[in-house]
Amino acid sequence: TGEDYEDGQSEELLSQVIASKRDKVIIGSKFKPSNNGYDNVINSCEGSLRRLKTDYIDLYQIQWPNPNIEIEETFSAFEKLVDQGKILYYGVGNFDLPKIKEAIQTDKLKKLVAIQTEYDLFNRSIENELDYLEDNNLSIIAYMSLGKDNFNHEEKQLLNSLSTKYNKTIRTIVLSWIISHKNVNVLTSSLSLEHTKNNFLAAQVKLEEQDILKIDHLFK
Repeated sequence: TGEDYEDGQSEELLSQVIASKRDKVIIGSKFKPSNNGYDNVINSCEGSLRRLKTDYIDLYQIQWPNPNIEIEETFSAFEKLVDQGKILYYGVGNFDLPKIKEAIQTDKLKKLVAIQTEYDLFNRSIENELDYLEDNNLSIIAYMSLGKDNFNHEEKQLLNSLSTKYNKTIRTIVLSWIISHKNVNVLTSSLSLEHTKNNFLAAQVKLEEQDILKIDHLFK
């Protein structure tokens, strides 16, 4: 979730769901780039804690880099929040490789654990960094992972055949392919119970290596 998701209503709704099971869930929230400065990060976190009705956030993230604010300033706020027990870990979103390297060098507490980035069948640039991120103990949180459904005939044919083979929807097959990559988690969205179930099933089906390679090759 994030402070600007529906003007904070997302966090307020989530608080109702987790009220009786806070110790069983991992909460990730984030702040908008205009709040990347030290004081604003602190204030944004306080606001999120209040709306979530919790005393800590497991993973607190920079949503986007802000060219006007040095990353050292943002990370100093992270360090303060960790020291106060208000966040456990932190992450960055939409950082290119040079910015990721800068973040790693800035991370005094070694609490940087996640990179959130776009990743789908048509946007696979993050794959070039998978080994580097693993070497630095960073996981990927992939978003926008269903792309725009811009499949050509051959691509559609392959996905349909895999859908039939595994008896799962194309949505499930695509998400399963994404999380077949090492250290990759997927952030899904849904406007229906059916899609929510299909998202969930992606973690339950294990694609055969030959099928992963077919997708890799066709969508290269």
